[in-house]
Amino acid sequence: MTLNSYVPFPAVRKMLRSNVVSALFTAEPFVSLDEENSGLQELADLDQGSTLDFPIEGYAVTQEWAQKYPNTLKAFVRGLSEGQEIADTNRSAVEKVIERYLGISAVTAASISLPAFPTGVDPVRLQRVISAMVRFGLLPPGLSFYPITALLGS
Repeated sequence: MTLNSYVPFPAVRKMLRSNVVSALFTAEPFVSLDEENSGLQELADLDQGSTLDFPIEGYAVTQEWAQKYPNTLKAFVRGLSEGQEIADTNRSAVEKVIERYLGISAVTAASISLPAFPTGVDPVRLQRVISAMVRFGLLPPGLSFYPITALLGS
């Protein structure tokens, strides 16, 4: 495994338990799930300081795809926005989903530090991710991006 290999969050526990690696980054709710089910220990909370609320996941399409499938893109954005609104305003709903789909107990789900669920596209937040990725050599310098709202023409 190379230093910059990608490990999906659900696989972190297996990688650590099999001693393939000694430490990995993972996010909530996987931190709490792995602590509860496997006795793994959190070494550091990386969601603080300059990385507070740093986006760790996103969605992207090419401009060509967006132009070819505008209705699909609009439906996806509408569904995502509705889900984000629920997650941002109803912690109980988030906890129930975490319990059901990740097998986390209600007690642990209630104690998880939930991430931010932004309800809109913030170009400054997106640029923050791109700048960090360029800085660490994960993207080429000078890359342009367009928020989905720009692709939708709104």
